[in-house]
Amino acid sequence: IKDNEVSNDLINQERELFENIQEIEKGFNECLSYSGDEEMKDEFLDNIDTTNKDFISEIQNLSEEIKKVGTSWLLSIVENTKNVILNYLPSFM
Repeated sequence: IKDNEVSNDLINQERELFENIQEIEKGFNECLSYSGDEEMKDEFLDNIDTTNKDFISEIQNLSEEIKKVGTSWLLSIVENTKNVILNYLPSFM
């Protein structure tokens, strides 16, 4: 019985994905213009030296607080995208 439940769930997810693929694609395209939480973005970017060509060392040398701000900013973009797409894929939640 458990195997049938899993199989039915997967079949439902596959159907949902195929039925909504155009809306999902449109959702991804709309998300491209979302740049995340503006305050966090500004605070993070204000603390980066854009003249430094070694981006990795620039990030590594940031304070822990600013690293957390940057992480939260990027996660706000991920969360927004996830929420938009999951509107079309409720069986994936």
